Amino acid sequence: MLTCKEITALATDYSEGHLGAAERGLFDAHVAGCDGCAAWTKQLQTAARAVGRLPAPALPLAHRAALLALFDEWAVGRVAPEAVGAGWSGSKRRLAGAAAFATLAVFGVVVAMAHHPSRLPQDLGIAGALVSVAMVLAALGHRFTFGSAAVAVSTSFGAALLAGTGGSLELSTGLECLLIVGVTSAGVGGATWGWLRREPVERRRHAAGSSAIAGALAGVAALQLACGAHASLVHLLTFHVGGIVVVAAAALMASSPARRPA
Repeated sequence: MLTCKEITALATDYSEGHLGAAERGLFDAHVAGCDGCAAWTKQLQTAARAVGRLPAPALPLAHRAALLALFDEWAVGRVAPEAVGAGWSGSKRRLAGAAAFATLAVFGVVVAMAHHPSRLPQDLGIAGALVSVAMVLAALGHRFTFGSAAVAVSTSFGAALLAGTGGSLELSTGLECLLIVGVTSAGVGGATWGWLRREPVERRRHAAGSSAIAGALAGVAALQLACGAHASLVHLLTFHVGGIVVVAAAALMASSPARRPA
């Protein structure tokens, strides 16, 4: 998805019909959801049509050649949108592996620090499934944030229903679980932000938000083995699933700033 700043840079070419099919599709997708950029593009199109109706100026050939030479110099120094897209594609490939590794790492650290981690086959199976989903979400985090939130919440909710029955709330244990979910979330999200330090802030915010959700799910996976109350459905829904919901809500808010043309 193009940013508002990139839209303003491409708006003239778009209005004059100089964009390729792929760029035009990205442009249309952004403008469809951004009122400010839509108004900006409409103004440029109106101006282009008005200028097109004006008679051609009688410009001497020497002056025309000089202007074209200046334009060519400017065009050589301009960064093509395709080059920017290629650089971002490379960043995405590196991010996929690094984020998945970080997700697995925070899972391993939490389990390793547990005093008596569960070794029951059911708990091992649920934890393995949760951390696998978390790694996939981390690897695909650059693509969506809302989707990551929906998958993480629904997966953790299903795992709670499989693992828990009855039970009661233990505030001290619950707060410890929330802290672990928050730390694993911040660890993976912060690492993603650092990996993408050369990318625009909007891209970093979006990818870090999705990775934070994946990190939170990895924390819940680890708690399936490390938490002493992991068999209590009330505890799981309140603190494990609840922790995912809090992180997901925060990530969605952080990755969806108010849009405006640059």
